[in-house]
Amino acid sequence: MANFLMDSVTEIFSPFTLRVLLYCALLPICYAIYFCRKTKSTLPWVAYNDEGLHNVEKARKQWVEHCNEIIDKGLREVKGAFQVQTDLGPKIVLPNSFAEELRNNDQMLFSEAIEEELMATYSGLTPISLVTFDHVFQDLTRVNLTRSLDAVTPELNEETRVSLQRLLGDSEEWQQTSLRTFFNGLIVRLSTRVFFGKELCQNQEYLNHVVSWGTLVLMVNITLRQWPLLLRRVVHMLHPLSRQLRNERAATSKIVAPIIHERLDQKQQGQKSAKVSDMVGWMEEIVQKKKAKMDLVDGQLFMAFVAVETTSTTVAYLMLDLLDHPDAIPRLRKEIISVLRNGGWKKTSLQQMKLLDSAMKESQRLHPLNMVNMQRKVTRDITLSDGTVLPKGAHTFVRWESRCSAETYPNPDEFVVDRFLEKRESGEAGASSKWQFVTTSPDHMGFGHGRQACPGRFFASNEIKVAMVHLLLKYDWAYTDDGRKPVQVVSNIPIMPFEQNIAFRRREMEDSIDF
Repeated sequence: MANFLMDSVTEIFSPFTLRVLLYCALLPICYAIYFCRKTKSTLPWVAYNDEGLHNVEKARKQWVEHCNEIIDKGLREVKGAFQVQTDLGPKIVLPNSFAEELRNNDQMLFSEAIEEELMATYSGLTPISLVTFDHVFQDLTRVNLTRSLDAVTPELNEETRVSLQRLLGDSEEWQQTSLRTFFNGLIVRLSTRVFFGKELCQNQEYLNHVVSWGTLVLMVNITLRQWPLLLRRVVHMLHPLSRQLRNERAATSKIVAPIIHERLDQKQQGQKSAKVSDMVGWMEEIVQKKKAKMDLVDGQLFMAFVAVETTSTTVAYLMLDLLDHPDAIPRLRKEIISVLRNGGWKKTSLQQMKLLDSAMKESQRLHPLNMVNMQRKVTRDITLSDGTVLPKGAHTFVRWESRCSAETYPNPDEFVVDRFLEKRESGEAGASSKWQFVTTSPDHMGFGHGRQACPGRFFASNEIKVAMVHLLLKYDWAYTDDGRKPVQVVSNIPIMPFEQNIAFRRREMEDSIDF
């Protein structure tokens, strides 16, 4: 699957003549419109070099290849905000110092920005556009799911135990697995168990479709970004990856739709759901309350996508960081064992795993899921405290500069497993809560910052901790002979290498630990 996807990114259309004729016919029109696009902002432009300043298409390609260099150049040369030409059009870059000022601005919307970022109005990608539906999913995760965390943790624990037995087994001989495939497989099972229950969690066909659709969302976006803006919808209609994306969505809907309809019928008949977290029921209640017209089947696919793709990548990076620093693993095991021996899986167990929480936050600092943060679309003209005007319709993002600041994080390029544990125990006012994995701040925007920060981060934190407890206590881990593969960055999106493999074997667990 991974090899097919990577090969397909560069696959040309068939027949080739159709592609060439289409491109030649539309290109002059596209360029005429594209070059005439004007932005209302008077902020200075920054590009990789002078060619990018005078040629929009060159600037777009430079962004794909040199995103970080362009942003860093702007921060060095411009005092305050500036503009860049990205593969999705012009955007305004705001220094880290603006994060607090913008954190709760209701006239700058993350949902509108991410809808365009992920091309969510394109066929097959439309479940992602549900992020803009009247805060349905924000309320669903921030309120319903977060309030149920204590109740769903035992389910996460049970499902992790069952899933690891299926995915890894009990062999004490060294074996190897694809890092991406393994963590996608684990996290999709855990999320499905909580969102849907055992029925779908044990349906391998459904799990495969969900993971495949999420991977294809990423690959289709990468592929389309290589084309001029005004040709992308045409390319999307014809490209084989896009066709596969639409097929995966349809296949998933075919499995999920009957289950959703059955549960809604049961609810109308007064039957109470047996599930601890009734995601379908919650979603329907919020949709009815807000009078939103929304497809619940697409809603489930969207929830699966945001839960699986982001969390599996986050925990995969954490595993790689621990393999790079194997001395951290015994320390983490020691903390986990101490917590479980003193109380087992009680309500506060995960909260007491502070070193693990620190390791998660440190890994997230080193490996953000996007090279731009606090993405927003401006819904009306806004004047910032320094006089900078953000025009209506502009796309903006804040650069998380402090992530690599030696002043904020000594030895910023190094993974320090207890970095945030030490900060929490520093005695400074508010430090105990400020440096937790789930807490956002201008100095740590892995989940964004402010009211529009990731609402599912509390569930993701518990899910990762439960998974890591099992993975560290039950298995030994190592690199294969190929070692660690470099991360590829396309535009502002870091991509976990598809070919990254890791080795594992069952280990003998410590006495008196039962979970």
